[in-house]
Amino acid sequence: MVGSVCQKWWRASLDPGCWREADLMDVKAKISVRAPRAVIGRSRGQLRSLSIRFCNDWLLEDIGKHCPLLEKVKIDEVEEGDLTFLNKSFSPSIDSIKLFVQGCRQLRSLNIFFVVWVVHCREEFTEMVRVLISGFPNLVSLYLDVSAVRCTEVGTVVSSEVLKIDIDDIRFIIEHLPNLECLVLKRAQVTDTVLDVIGRGMPNLRSLSLLYCGYLTGEGLRALQAARKDLHVTMKGCMKGFITRQTALLLQLCLLLPDTLEGAYFYLQQFPDSM
Repeated sequence: MVGSVCQKWWRASLDPGCWREADLMDVKAKISVRAPRAVIGRSRGQLRSLSIRFCNDWLLEDIGKHCPLLEKVKIDEVEEGDLTFLNKSFSPSIDSIKLFVQGCRQLRSLNIFFVVWVVHCREEFTEMVRVLISGFPNLVSLYLDVSAVRCTEVGTVVSSEVLKIDIDDIRFIIEHLPNLECLVLKRAQVTDTVLDVIGRGMPNLRSLSLLYCGYLTGEGLRALQAARKDLHVTMKGCMKGFITRQTALLLQLCLLLPDTLEGAYFYLQQFPDSM
């Protein structure tokens, strides 16, 4: 990463103070995991801000073990029309999430995307979400784009279900993140009732963004705006019926491609408004 410089600059780069912030969102996929691990090693525990395109269990564990001063993390933000994440979809284990949470107690801003497969029940996904949320009491900014797919087989019939953040998870967020000022939920199960819960339960919230949470009505939005004039609300693809058609396509493609989510997300990114 710093090899193509003169010796003086190379020596200067060995100072941990040079590695307090690292934005690696543009790093190519071939070195996407090696680069942040090198940064973590050079920082010697001084890293405060880390943005990365790809992650895996080993890297997440490294972050938890070696970045105690970390205040801001962005993992795999998927921008509109960007399909590079298809090569390496982040699917963390509960153990790696626990190590990450235990080691980064100073975190104030978390931006995270992942999709996991669950074998038995929703509680597996719920545990992942709640372990992640409960470990960061100082969090003031949260961008959450997490979901799970559960496939069940009875005889010759295979059925799939997409699991999302729901009202119980939102109540858990409210209980454990009282200082939250900015909340972004993407592909979550947000209804008018959830909007009311957020409005009443998060007095410190100043910015709420909802992306492709298609269970809302105009009446629910107007009620929130009337009750919380101090809260800036933005939405995209959130009117009732929008996401349900996308989810139907996702489930169909999961059946066709049971070992991968790439095909489904390719369609959802390419044709978000034409379902």
